[in-house]
Amino acid sequence: MSDKKTDIEFGEEVAGRTILARQMDAFAACGVRRIVVVAGHRAERVRAAAAGRAGTTIAVNREYATTNILHSFSLGLDALPPPCAFLAVVAGDVAFGPAALRTLRTAGDGVHLAIDPARRDAEAVKCRVFGGRLREIGKDLPPDRSDGEFLGMFTAAGAAAVEAVREETRAILTEGGRDAYLFTMLGRLAARDGPAVLAHAVG
Repeated sequence: MSDKKTDIEFGEEVAGRTILARQMDAFAACGVRRIVVVAGHRAERVRAAAAGRAGTTIAVNREYATTNILHSFSLGLDALPPPCAFLAVVAGDVAFGPAALRTLRTAGDGVHLAIDPARRDAEAVKCRVFGGRLREIGKDLPPDRSDGEFLGMFTAAGAAAVEAVREETRAILTEGGRDAYLFTMLGRLAARDGPAVLAHAVG
């Protein structure tokens, strides 16, 4: 997904290839066949970068200037045809390989997010984990109380987990959270009864 801050990163090259191309290759290597790319600013540049990829849909957040990534995510959800029993979500500025996504995809039912235990930057989105379960997530979490940095990637496996993600996303946006982040939704999921929200070290 991209927004006003990350369309540029979608098109950035890493070792001669764009981040978007690397993301889509990683999805394909892990058997993901339906991909929704959400673009905001410079949407045509994103559309061009994704051209020719089978099974790919482009959704455009035309309100990118006044919304944040959770709104873009909701547009991606709306563009996914039912039924959907597995969902993989990656922010537009995250370069990753198939191994990281495979770790999450093979973790079983529930919501699974990727963290790097070695990174706990003060300005980053950090996580507190207990027994593998996410307990807290946010930028305000003190580094010395965190167990790693959220890497902008998560999956939801199983119909119950996918529906829980949809419900929480809708609830936040209905409450006026147009400037909310993905981690806002993940934190609320972790605090409620329902599918487990588990953290996995992939850094």
